[in-house]
Amino acid sequence: GDACDSDDDDDTVPDASDNCRLIDNPGQEDADADGRGDVCDNCVNTPNPNQVDTDADGFGDACDNCPNDPNFDQVDSEGDGTGNVCDDDDDNDTILDVDDNCPFAPNTDQADSDNDGVGDVCDFTELDLATDTDDFVVYAAEIIDNGGWAVAAGDLDADGFGDLVFSAPFDDGAANDRAQAGAVFVVFGPISSGKLDYAVQNPDVVFYGEQPEDVLGQALAVGDVNGDGTDDLLMAAASGECDFGGDTWTGASCRSLDKNTGIYHEERCKGCGRVYVFYGRTTWNSSYDLRNDADLNQPNADATFIGRSGGDSLGRALALTDLNGDGKLDVCMGAPNFRVDLNADPQTPNDVIYGGVFVAFGGADFPVVTKYEFGDPDYLIRGADEADRAGRVLAAGDVNGDGVGDLVIGARGASGPANTHTRAGQAYLFYGDAALTSGTSFDLEIDGSTKPYLYGVDNEDAFPNDIAIGDLNGDGTDDMLFGVSFAASKDNLRSGAGEAYVVFGGANWTGNDVVDARANNIFFGRNNADAFGHAVGIGDIEGDGVMELFFSAPLSAGSFGGGRNAAGEVIIYNWDDVKNNFIVDTLDTTLVKPVTSVLGAEVNDTLGYEETNLELADLNRDGVVELIVGAEGGDGDPDDTTDRTDAGEVWVVAPSDIDGDQLRNLADNCPSDANADQLDTDGDGWGDVCDNCPDTSNPKQEDDNNNGIGNACECDDDLDGIPNDGPCDNLPTTNCSGGNRDNCLDNCPNTSNSTQSDVDGDGTGDACDSDEDGDGVASGSDNCPLIDNPGQEDADSDGTGNACTTTEVDLASGGRVIYGEENQDDFASGGVTGDFNGDGVMDLAVGAKGADGPSNGRSGCGAVYVFYGPITAGLDLAVTAADVEIYGQDAGDELGYALAAGDLNNDGTDDIVASAPGGDGNGNGAADAGQVHVFYGGALPATLDLASTSSNLLFFGEQASDRFGENLVVGDWDGDGAPDLAIASPNSASNFDGNAGGGEVWLLLDQVLNSITTVDPFNVSNYISGVDNNDHLGLA
Repeated sequence: GDACDSDDDDDTVPDASDNCRLIDNPGQEDADADGRGDVCDNCVNTPNPNQVDTDADGFGDACDNCPNDPNFDQVDSEGDGTGNVCDDDDDNDTILDVDDNCPFAPNTDQADSDNDGVGDVCDFTELDLATDTDDFVVYAAEIIDNGGWAVAAGDLDADGFGDLVFSAPFDDGAANDRAQAGAVFVVFGPISSGKLDYAVQNPDVVFYGEQPEDVLGQALAVGDVNGDGTDDLLMAAASGECDFGGDTWTGASCRSLDKNTGIYHEERCKGCGRVYVFYGRTTWNSSYDLRNDADLNQPNADATFIGRSGGDSLGRALALTDLNGDGKLDVCMGAPNFRVDLNADPQTPNDVIYGGVFVAFGGADFPVVTKYEFGDPDYLIRGADEADRAGRVLAAGDVNGDGVGDLVIGARGASGPANTHTRAGQAYLFYGDAALTSGTSFDLEIDGSTKPYLYGVDNEDAFPNDIAIGDLNGDGTDDMLFGVSFAASKDNLRSGAGEAYVVFGGANWTGNDVVDARANNIFFGRNNADAFGHAVGIGDIEGDGVMELFFSAPLSAGSFGGGRNAAGEVIIYNWDDVKNNFIVDTLDTTLVKPVTSVLGAEVNDTLGYEETNLELADLNRDGVVELIVGAEGGDGDPDDTTDRTDAGEVWVVAPSDIDGDQLRNLADNCPSDANADQLDTDGDGWGDVCDNCPDTSNPKQEDDNNNGIGNACECDDDLDGIPNDGPCDNLPTTNCSGGNRDNCLDNCPNTSNSTQSDVDGDGTGDACDSDEDGDGVASGSDNCPLIDNPGQEDADSDGTGNACTTTEVDLASGGRVIYGEENQDDFASGGVTGDFNGDGVMDLAVGAKGADGPSNGRSGCGAVYVFYGPITAGLDLAVTAADVEIYGQDAGDELGYALAAGDLNNDGTDDIVASAPGGDGNGNGAADAGQVHVFYGGALPATLDLASTSSNLLFFGEQASDRFGENLVVGDWDGDGAPDLAIASPNSASNFDGNAGGGEVWLLLDQVLNSITTVDPFNVSNYISGVDNNDHLGLA
């Protein structure tokens, strides 16, 4: 014990002479020589042996710039030696702070160009929703609907535009007969500036809650959970019932008979919470009623998750991430009131609330039943301590950079290490892992040492109120932004002003830490009770590749006052502006100015009041996110003509003008293309300069083939050369059939099929016909999909119908096999038959493009092997030589890549054409330009090495990387009886070098070639050229 220990801090310096008796400092450093070691000196550089600290802020009076007023950061804006906290004129401009329109920036002239009470030197743009006409708003229909409680976005109808989703959890149902059942609304994109008033306009889609007081829409999420490529919609009713009239599951009855009173625990059946899933689809009904009167336990949803026990509040928070690393989004559902019955006797329950997160693994086997009760979730994360309320807030991302999704779990009721920080709150980092398996669980109390957590700075902070995830510092790993709206801000002197913290992600770390010790940045709210950080977000709203940080302050009266009490505000900072400032005080705009702030339209709108009602998403397909924020306290009436108190509103705000035409993005009909005149000839909402059909209305801008021409004015949607039923003049009236391609419509208008093959002649091309032969059996299960056989007869039961059975040869026991000589020779890379020795019997030539030449001396030079017929037995080239062996000239030539045969010199004997597309052209001066050799038939030598002996005829590719010769063919295309040669050069720049990678096919027609030795294709006049860049004409 210290009382009898001569060296209390074990630093080898006895207490009697130790200048910091209780802190380890073996070096005894003392910069100011006042007898107090630096590690325990409250004025390290100013002598003060008595260590007096009147205001107890950790700085001794001798060095404290405000000795009588606590100021833990010692900020002194003008550097006059008096801290801001106790300085009446912080900027020393002779104007007292109480009268100064910029108290932290010198401005003796007090210039205020816009007369808003804030001086020009510290002013910034505030977007006032009361006068805003450049953004979008939806007004909820009825009093106390609280529209905008939760917001989300995603492409629910697979049209390429983001859709807006929001809830009104206190809506009373379609007939106002289900008090507070709740509702969820969808507004399909694209979205531009304007307004919708649901009192007089119908929503695109509305979902109505099942039961009174379900409060549908307390949380929302959008993402593709079933892996079909279309976003799905999840909505939570955290107050939803457990079941109706029966046990939720066997052995866990919420209606257990109390053995003492003989009554049922009806309250244990309430508030389990329900999460409903609707899978994305191209066409939606206008309304969906979740209530199924035929069976109250089978809601009208694609899937429904029901909480485990009464009061669990399943779905109070939702997050989607790939937690098990299988490439599919998993559904994470917070249940902050999840309870464990510590009494083994179910008739005398002893519930303890821990909170938890229930996980349903996503993918094609995602639940398709209408009810999925959470007796046994795929995965369960249980809170650590009583009243922690783990799962009250969730966020997802990859915070450790391992490529697997992680989950950040807020437990606002937790009290830090050993419960020493009463309700300071905690945030657990639950790292995803491919080893997570269905049916298992994780207990943060028992196993929590492997999961790090952060905890709040002060008692009752209830950290975190909200969490946002995104890569701020550009290192490829997600970072975390925590909002703490109950915190008391700078020096704990602004009660309820709020705080926020940026914590960088990184490799797994363990243990726990107070959040400000891990923070890269700390943000302080401006005024008492502003609740800064109540909702937070991360996104690039300016389109410059730098993230912005978003903070709601729902009880703020605005950045510059003005008396609009609790209108609410969202303050936006650019990451580049704040990243090097450990402290960002929103009250001091001289050090760091926000990009902008967004002020609620009216008193008590409480813009951004819920952690669920701030979202960033692109709703107009301009490549830049918009701010989506709810104002649940808004009065829902744009004209103030009716009493709709707390009906609620949802705003979509685009503060940026990314094309610089003086029109903010949502008010700009071409947000990415400057067009100040906003000319829109067809009136479809898209300006002519960016409209893919400027003269034909197409508000969705559909362009199935992605060629820049919209479907509405496209005659050939699938680009196969056959017109469909587009807006072209003089179109045919019947579909192509029977192989006919002329004067007919495309028989598969959305599937490229240039041949127009239609086996059954039904007018629907085979490429898009589910029953190609028209026999009534779908092609996928038809044992002869191209031959009419409705009876599906299969005499030998081999899966191939009698109608299309052919003779089968088992290569394991039949045929004659020739084996390549060496590893990696790629023998049989090319092959061709012909009579190469003029004996009237067919011979075989085979390429081996990977062969390494004689004695393996030229890696990948390639080879061609000739076998004279008749071939009566197989052979192994490692043992027996071919009749003729031809070796490539240089390493990497790949001789034998492609072969062709024909009598090119008209001597009555077939010749061999062999390509070497890896050859380096004439004089080896153009890498991979490609070469083609011709070897005249007749008396070919047994060995022909191109390193020392030339071929009879040699063609060179034109440019480096052309790969001239990747395909060859001999035929008579001009009908003169003489063989012609076609050589493909698929990487060539076609159209006189105008289309990079367009590809070319060179034709040598009507030539008796035995009189020349080399042809340079550049001088050949007959060729076929690829149309566009990267067509690679001639690959096949």
